[in-house]
Amino acid sequence: MKYHLLLALSALLFPLTGAEVKPLIDASKDTVNTYFHFKDKGQNAEPGECEGRKALLIEYNRTEAPHCEAALSVPGRPLSVGPFKKAVLELEVYIPEEAGITYISFRILDRDEEFLNVWATIPAETRGWKTYRIPVDNTKTLSGWGGKIQNKTVDFPARLYGFSLDFRDRAGTGWIGLGKITIAVEE
Repeated sequence: MKYHLLLALSALLFPLTGAEVKPLIDASKDTVNTYFHFKDKGQNAEPGECEGRKALLIEYNRTEAPHCEAALSVPGRPLSVGPFKKAVLELEVYIPEEAGITYISFRILDRDEEFLNVWATIPAETRGWKTYRIPVDNTKTLSGWGGKIQNKTVDFPARLYGFSLDFRDRAGTGWIGLGKITIAVEE
């Protein structure tokens, strides 16, 4: 009887959404390797803290490069995504006043080596820890480039390749804190 009551109570408090959530990166636990495209232009990443939470601190110089871009990896764990028709990338990120970014984009690399790009808009007044939910609708045309076959859809197997940050202006330096990245397959 107690067991059934507990099950009923947990179903009310924690309803199942039907989406399978897969952790990709947790900067509070994982060793995250970064490979910057503009490392010689003042882009770097190292473990640190933002408001008492562990994060991967990503630093950049907005005057030296048009944007910040890096590939990501976690030793011993592929950052595979899918298969899916629809999914949601969820990102926990710390945005300080000096971030100076307009978008955070994520790059998915598919089996044909095509890069697919999805992004979240970062309003200028954004500060502190925020969670962004970025839909990936593989039934529609996505933004993409490169690869052997360019069909602007994710062909599986695929993996999270990395990210880019688009700058609000080309003046000064900035940084953000990367917390967690997950993907929830909806269909």
